[in-house]
Amino acid sequence: MGNEAMVQWAINYFVYPNIILKWVDYLKELRDSGKISTGIWITSSDNYESWGGGAKSYQTDELEALIEAVDFISLHTYPFHDSHYNPIFWGVPEKEEDLTKRRQIEAAMGRAKNYAISQYQAAVNYMESLGIHKPIHIGETGWSTRASSSYGATGSKAADEYKEKLYYKHMRDWTNTEDISCFYFEAFDEQWKDQGSALGSENHFGLINLKGEAKFALWEMVNEGVFEGLTRNGLPITKTYGGNKNKLMEDVLSPPLKSEMGLLEIATVNEDRKIGQRVTERSYLVVHETWVPESKNDISYPSEKLKLNAWEGTCGIEMSQDGIIEVKTGTGTGAWWGCALEIAGGKGENLSNFKSGKLNFEVKGNTLSSFQIGFQTGSFAEGTQTNNQITFNQKSGYSITKEWISYSIPITELYQSANLSDVTAPLFFRGEKDFDGKDIYIKNIYFSID
Repeated sequence: MGNEAMVQWAINYFVYPNIILKWVDYLKELRDSGKISTGIWITSSDNYESWGGGAKSYQTDELEALIEAVDFISLHTYPFHDSHYNPIFWGVPEKEEDLTKRRQIEAAMGRAKNYAISQYQAAVNYMESLGIHKPIHIGETGWSTRASSSYGATGSKAADEYKEKLYYKHMRDWTNTEDISCFYFEAFDEQWKDQGSALGSENHFGLINLKGEAKFALWEMVNEGVFEGLTRNGLPITKTYGGNKNKLMEDVLSPPLKSEMGLLEIATVNEDRKIGQRVTERSYLVVHETWVPESKNDISYPSEKLKLNAWEGTCGIEMSQDGIIEVKTGTGTGAWWGCALEIAGGKGENLSNFKSGKLNFEVKGNTLSSFQIGFQTGSFAEGTQTNNQITFNQKSGYSITKEWISYSIPITELYQSANLSDVTAPLFFRGEKDFDGKDIYIKNIYFSID
């Protein structure tokens, strides 16, 4: 039942757990009546967070009922994707900078394995906290071997056959030792997964490529004759790189240094206020180059960490070490692009005092795209989300150039009836046309009361 249908960032196809539950119950009725085989196990296959292993916004009564109803949980975990979107385990820390390339990679892949294990265990812990005990199967996990931008040489440098082999071995060893069933994704590359880009990472998760060449993870099996007599599109199964490991290693990159990586969360918070409590200071500081909250200047940080989230991978967003947020707009391969600075806990910030205030920031860039900037209130998963925005383009009163421009936009211009006591994303970007894949830079972001 379903495949990654309950992930809340899936704006175009998100499904509530109670809808999945209706289909689970329907199939169970067919099984109980003998209309389908009594040996069929019924579940839904979804991201670890959708099974309660992540943000508390997923941990609802609806999800509990679904977990109670399914025969087992089918869970997806993909550290590969998070090497770019949430690289808390990725990158070379300072203590490893003097290691050889191979040792740096081995250390990073060990952390990737532990990251996958932590996601699995988080779902186990949530299920057991409900007093429920049933099998959790890994329905998908894998590692891509080729990629542009996000995971390639200009991104997290995660995609290659050497790292895929290490991840494949790590996951097989762990799941076999712990007696966990695991569907490793996938046997063969699939060129249709990302039709807009031949180098799209989704096209290259296979252990065997489209030419019938076994990737490095399976070279030993080729040597052992496991594929003897088998073909792929009429071709015998051979080895990539002609079996030359030295040649393969030329395409292998070390993960970026941790000190050089962009940040994907804003971790400065006001520890004296809990999320949901009204912000009483006159300035609410999202990020700023020079300002620091102090009692005498009436400035506050957010009550929770902010996550820089690129929705469905439609664009890129990260923050430099000096506090400048870079957004790489959509590239035209989809119908839209979007990203946001989201409250990490899911519950919104209470900015009701800023109803007559302003949203302030400095912005520049080289994109000619038309896009919106604003803030979000409410929850997408609960059907209460509202986008409060203005449009930037070359024809409107709001535009960007290659030089920094300061804007102070009245909140009343951004919204009509938003619930300012539940601001779940203090800043978001969204584009729906004229994509060019170029950049927007934004800094010194804050809400103010005049």
